[in-house]
Amino acid sequence: MKLYIQQRLFSFRDRFDIYDENYEPVYSVEGELFSLTHNLHVYDADNNEAAFLEKKFLSFLHRFTIQIPGLEPVEVTKEFSFFRPRYRIEGSDWRLEGDIFAHEYQLVSGNRPVLSITKKWLSWADSYELDIPDEEDALLALCIVLCVDAVLDTERSSN
Repeated sequence: MKLYIQQRLFSFRDRFDIYDENYEPVYSVEGELFSLTHNLHVYDADNNEAAFLEKKFLSFLHRFTIQIPGLEPVEVTKEFSFFRPRYRIEGSDWRLEGDIFAHEYQLVSGNRPVLSITKKWLSWADSYELDIPDEEDALLALCIVLCVDAVLDTERSSN
């Protein structure tokens, strides 16, 4: 399954649209307008909340909790490192590999690929292609990508 993330260009808060291969809307993502943290709400095509990503407010490292109804919470934490960003995913056996700065990375479970992400260059706003072999992994994989993107966005804006 392929998903495409398209950031809305003119918005006062984080807003993304997620489409399938046929450019049909699958999810939409909205950040909270007056929030001190980077909380994100993920809505399905029927506008029901499918997931909530909560950034821990007073945390030395960037830390998100992903809450998906029916699943145990998953925590994504950016680990302290000097050269390459590393993330720990608790509540899942998944791990991130690849070049996170270039948005060319994979989520893997053991030796099984869960997701591959590629940034689409030469577009007006951030745009990504997600290749997810197992459709049942799509929502959690998307949420992890959104956490990593929120961390990169926060670090870009603070520099």
